[in-house]
Amino acid sequence: MATKNKTKAQYAITTKFTLGDYMTLEAEVERTGSNFSQMLRKSWHVYMEQQSIEVRLAQLESRLTRRMFEIVSAVAGLSATEKKEAMQQAKLALKEVA
Repeated sequence: MATKNKTKAQYAITTKFTLGDYMTLEAEVERTGSNFSQMLRKSWHVYMEQQSIEVRLAQLESRLTRRMFEIVSAVAGLSATEKKEAMQQAKLALKEVA
């Protein structure tokens, strides 16, 4: 019985496209002088980069929100108790907006 090579460097994937999507993809492949495989690999890499950017933007938004809260609390001269209460109110308000 033959064993499968599990350390394969590349794998083939087959997918179906609507005729319209296929024609659009084919036109882009021809325009760029590429091929379908290269175009799909590039699309996958762009998608993964986009996911990474979205995560980093969410982290940045969180840091900016915390810093803005700290600045506003300091300017308003909130005590530790007032600051804690304001943070709870802000979290509730932000959940309602999201």
